[in-house]
Amino acid sequence: MRWISRLYLLLLWTLGLVLLLCISSTVFQANKSVVAHATPLSSQPDLPPGFAVITVTSKLHLPTDMLFLPSGDIFVLEKGTGAGTNGRSAVRLVRNGMLAEQPVLTLSTTITGEAGLTGVVLDPNFPNNHYFYLWYTVGEAAKNWRGELVNRLSRFVYDEQHGTADSNSEVILLEDQPWGYHHHGGALMFGADGYLYVGLGDRELANIPQNLGMLNGKVLRIQPTAMGYAIPPDNPWVDVEGVRAEIYSYGLRNPFRITRRQQDQKLFMLDVGELAWEEINEVLPGANYGWDLREGPCPKGEFQPCPAAPPGYTDPVVYYPHANDLNPLTAISALAFYEGSGYPAEYHNQLFFADFGLRQIQWVATGNDGFVLTPFAANTGMVVDMEYFKEHLYYLVFDRGEINMITYAEAPNQAPTAQLTADTVLGAAPLTVHFSAAESQDPDDAILQYRWDWGDGTPTLLTQSTVVSHTYTTDGAYTARLQVTDIRGAASDAVSQLINVFSGELPRIQLENLTDPNRPQFHMGDKWRYQVVRASGLAGLDPNAPYLWSISLYHDQHKQPLLSSFAADGIFEISRKEYQSEWNLHYHFELTMTTAQGQRLTFAQTLEPEVVQLQVDAKPIPVMIQSNSVVTTTAYSIKSVIGAILTLDAPPVILDGDTMGNFDYWYIYSDGWPVQATHDGEIIREPTLVFTAPNVHTEYIAFYSYAGPAVKLWLPLIALQ
Repeated sequence: MRWISRLYLLLLWTLGLVLLLCISSTVFQANKSVVAHATPLSSQPDLPPGFAVITVTSKLHLPTDMLFLPSGDIFVLEKGTGAGTNGRSAVRLVRNGMLAEQPVLTLSTTITGEAGLTGVVLDPNFPNNHYFYLWYTVGEAAKNWRGELVNRLSRFVYDEQHGTADSNSEVILLEDQPWGYHHHGGALMFGADGYLYVGLGDRELANIPQNLGMLNGKVLRIQPTAMGYAIPPDNPWVDVEGVRAEIYSYGLRNPFRITRRQQDQKLFMLDVGELAWEEINEVLPGANYGWDLREGPCPKGEFQPCPAAPPGYTDPVVYYPHANDLNPLTAISALAFYEGSGYPAEYHNQLFFADFGLRQIQWVATGNDGFVLTPFAANTGMVVDMEYFKEHLYYLVFDRGEINMITYAEAPNQAPTAQLTADTVLGAAPLTVHFSAAESQDPDDAILQYRWDWGDGTPTLLTQSTVVSHTYTTDGAYTARLQVTDIRGAASDAVSQLINVFSGELPRIQLENLTDPNRPQFHMGDKWRYQVVRASGLAGLDPNAPYLWSISLYHDQHKQPLLSSFAADGIFEISRKEYQSEWNLHYHFELTMTTAQGQRLTFAQTLEPEVVQLQVDAKPIPVMIQSNSVVTTTAYSIKSVIGAILTLDAPPVILDGDTMGNFDYWYIYSDGWPVQATHDGEIIREPTLVFTAPNVHTEYIAFYSYAGPAVKLWLPLIALQ
């Protein structure tokens, strides 16, 4: 965009303060060693009533692009510092409004003109492979430096735990694109088809955008592979002689940013104009957007009214002329769809875009008569990217080094939900505990703050980090608490975690299977001994109530207390009642030890069941059979704890069309399931079958025999049985 594309970098020295007003190709060419330093003209842009801007971070140095990770963390690219081919550009990490001191990645770059680190996108499978892609101009210390300036598309692997990416993980996908002082492009976006779309600028060479043998001035569509990329088979010019098969559409000047509309997955790309028009194009296969012959909706250099585009050209879907006819400051630089519900209804699913030189944001209302551009925010600074995330629009300001969030005051602000975990909850003093709030969530804000209360009288701590540590220096029971507040002030309920610091001897729970000492899992009907094991016995404990046992059954989402005891040991007999649970069925043995000083320490151990899969069927037709309290049509299976008492009730009479069938017998295969048909099974002649769940897979089949035609008079009565 002639950083950006035509914009003027004018240095005004006032009282010794360098004030960046705008970025200009003229100044870049006149003084290529200029280092831009941004000072905001005003901290608050002009917005419609009810809207406000909250600054997420303001410590970035010449940021060029950003994106949100699924976690809400933000990758931000910085253009870089240095001179010539000895530049250094960084990928920075913003987490809950805090800019991490250590960069995610630092690259050797060339930052002259519009060059540097300017484009980033996540792989569609990022949660699993942690891939991200960068568009940058190589420097002399870059991987595979060949002594020539080129733009490069590379893939890297992100280490989420440490917030970094190893430069050695770089896989170069595309680097045969010569460097140019201006018009590098840098738009990167994966489509819903899984392919990567890449916007390349024309390098100020007017003959390139219409030349299908060169990639500049085009939108590329590629499929990243392990060590490079493949050409999608449905690209418009696959196997066409003299045409680069990577090309998807062409005729562009400087496609700097791209976005995807979620409601229909269409892609839209802005193209920075020259002297007359700025435009937004829908990315279409084979489209020719006209540059260097056309600009906006007109022949190059003309304004409306102008003739319609001739056949073979695709006009932009949104366009606007330069202010004051030929104002060179005008340069479209960012776009995003608002796809939430927190803004007023007229903004829902509408396209917002920013102009770098005019320092403003507009939005596009579409209708039967085309589109209408409406001012939204003025005095924004030099915006280079916009993103939608969790009900809000965010914009990145080049000259101010800011990420800003646009909020609507009348929109309901949902409070976050706090989640607190600790890596240890019991140990001797000094005990260092690592706490995490990483599972805390907010439905409509990405920026959260965390208030930690350690419960030991030390001052509370307010952080923007989700992970903190605290050391407890003396024995005691401490309740650590966490409260989460979003950037607009809504606070969660406090959550707590008990931390016991105890330097004495700890007890151990011992569970012994008295029914089968060699079996670690329980069967229904078992007897288990529970006891406290502690070498020093009751020394140092409350003599009146040293131990308290609590035994509970967990079934589905229910906790059923079964027994409480102050004895050091006891015997627990497990009921034979069948729960037929598919998940979360276990016994929970909890022991609370009380010290002589009154400190209560709690320990727990879980006893899991051994289950068996049973199959229920009927012949010759499916039948509704009741297993305990559940009626199900055969065939079906039952998951039961071994040893449970089960009941199967088969109807004595069934209907099959106009015939009746009588129950004959249950046939039981007891050597496992699936069952071999040649095995001699057990026969039970009663329709109600009561049995103990066996320890092998077993099949229970109810057989019926023909009893004659159904008598219509009795059909209602039979159906009720």
